[in-house]
Amino acid sequence: MKRDPSKRARWKKKDQDNERGRTAIRYRAYPTPSQTGKVMRIAGSCRFVKNLAKEQWDLARRFGTRSPSYTRQSADLKELRDDPKLTPWLAEAPSQILQQAIRDTNTAYQRFFSGQSRYPTWAKKGSRASLGIPRM
Repeated sequence: MKRDPSKRARWKKKDQDNERGRTAIRYRAYPTPSQTGKVMRIAGSCRFVKNLAKEQWDLARRFGTRSPSYTRQSADLKELRDDPKLTPWLAEAPSQILQQAIRDTNTAYQRFFSGQSRYPTWAKKGSRASLGIPRM
């Protein structure tokens, strides 16, 4: 992927919501045509994992059981990735990016229950495809 030199990175300043005091750097990627397909497949895998995590939270709320933990959800993710018959396409996405999708969903629910944001919505296929890379 090449980066457009005229576009600068946008910095997110430290704020009260960012409890660990970390900052994020956001880049707009300009993938080549051959890279675009793979990036979109990875973004689709993230959307699938986010929606699966949301479904687990919704079912726990509906039936009055404990909310799913990150540890349990990441163990479920490992089972899904290891089963080539069920989701062979999930194994091509890096596990850290998929785990970050679970963390993002859990954070969305924690923010909802603390009154900081609205109820989390389903991740939809479309022009706002994104993925988070935890460390570089």
